[in-house]
Amino acid sequence: KNISVVNNTLVNIGGKSFRFESTLGSSTPSVDGGIIKNNLVYQSDSPRIKDAFSNLDIAYNGWFQASAGGMSQVSDTIGSNPLFVEESTNDYRLQSISAAVNAGVSTVFFESAPDLGAFEYNPGGDTIAPDPPTGVSVE
Repeated sequence: KNISVVNNTLVNIGGKSFRFESTLGSSTPSVDGGIIKNNLVYQSDSPRIKDAFSNLDIAYNGWFQASAGGMSQVSDTIGSNPLFVEESTNDYRLQSISAAVNAGVSTVFFESAPDLGAFEYNPGGDTIAPDPPTGVSVE
């Protein structure tokens, strides 16, 4: 209930980028409430969605060499290369010409709109990784 999956960079996922399955049967939504926005997915399989969503706001995600599957939205950004600064050294900051720059939605950002993924492009300054989440558990 009430999940938040926001501004993540998912790269070279060997399986499904997202997986939602209810253990309560097909009459119970796998996700009930929350948001999935401004995520950047690169080189991954389609999401696995076993049961319907309820009250979930999915929008403004980026799919690069990855299929959005059942999470596809008109507001999504689709492409072949997100143009990371240096993928070979795991530097997943975005280059200024990336289609993911200013492609998100939010109220906190440097330019005309937030970027997709974990790192906000900051011309004229360093990009600092966000603080890790607290109070999160995976069951």
